[in-house]
Amino acid sequence: ALIILCISPESLFMPGFQMSFAAVSALVSGYEFINHRRRLKAEDEIIKSRDNVLWHSIKLFFKYFGGIALTSLIAGSATGFIAAYHFNQMAPLGLLANVMAMPFVTIIVMPFVLASVLLMPYGFEALALAPVAFGIENVISVSKLVEGYSPSTHTGLLPQFSIVIFAIFLSVLMILKTKLRFLSFGVLLFIPILWGDSKVPDILIAENGRLIAVKTEQ
Repeated sequence: ALIILCISPESLFMPGFQMSFAAVSALVSGYEFINHRRRLKAEDEIIKSRDNVLWHSIKLFFKYFGGIALTSLIAGSATGFIAAYHFNQMAPLGLLANVMAMPFVTIIVMPFVLASVLLMPYGFEALALAPVAFGIENVISVSKLVEGYSPSTHTGLLPQFSIVIFAIFLSVLMILKTKLRFLSFGVLLFIPILWGDSKVPDILIAENGRLIAVKTEQ
């Protein structure tokens, strides 16, 4: 993040930068908290007998999809408001879409993308790219399916101070190690109440200056 900001300081105001680092920071902080709780629990538990193979397989299955859901929930919670601020809409069924799409990404797309890179010097990358295309097509199909059932969640234009408040208290929630960090939840939950009715500006200019929108009387 520091390197990017040194090279391109205006990235701080772009949605890609904000959402990427908000998601990563939230995941690091969230799983650090979860792992700490697991260590404390493990110290208090008595070592139990080994599970049978079938029960162990069932537990691994639910842990896999539970991990996808938890990761999506943490990252989505950290980036949902940022998306609403920049794109004026939210994705309430994003968790469901991620749970359905991630198996295609982790099992098919990512491994075969790596395989295509390894096969590229020998001219056989097409063998690996075919499964990649299959996986991506299924991810797109999942997104279209979920989108068809998603309710309209247009938020409209949000005031600038709301994103500042969100960034401050999200940082507090991720950085503090004491129970005081959870006080940030209260502030974050009340942010939608502070939205109010924002006046649409007469002129909008994109960050790179290439696009300009002017509101007319019509």
